Amino acid sequence: MFSLQNNQYMLITEGKTQFYIPRNSIDTSPPPRNPAFFNTLAKFKRDTLITNRSIERNNFGSFCAISNNEANKFLSNFSGKEDRFDFIDLDPFGSPVPFIDSAMRALKINGIISITATDGAVLCGVYPEVCLRKYGSLSLNTEYFNSPYSPTASANLF
Repeated sequence: MFSLQNNQYMLITEGKTQFYIPRNSIDTSPPPRNPAFFNTLAKFKRDTLITNRSIERNNFGSFCAISNNEANKFLSNFSGKEDRFDFIDLDPFGSPVPFIDSAMRALKINGIISITATDGAVLCGVYPEVCLRKYGSLSLNTEYFNSPYSPTASANLF
């Protein structure tokens, strides 16, 4: 349960959004994953940190819900035809491969999925040995590496 006891959390403001983060996420390097992982470098992509306090503070209660389920379990809860998402942003810490199946099942027909991989260079052929070890596939560094076709080539490896 979220509590502001013992000064464990601090209020952060990004743009017009205010939210609470674990104080040790700022003080510790690398930041701990519990009670929540907060990446100070991910400011551009982050709109809110999902906590009850942040949702209440920003009046998001009518269109936000909180879940602490593991990502695959969460997405599986929305795999029914009437429950699926129009858009899913899959941006895990590490490889997205373990989550792709659940994300695709939770996506509406003609929905959009955005997949971010911290190991994009591996998937695009910069480190073919690592790709073979992690994905069981060889990647090629081709003329398409820095082109609009690069994401397609990477997706084929998934």
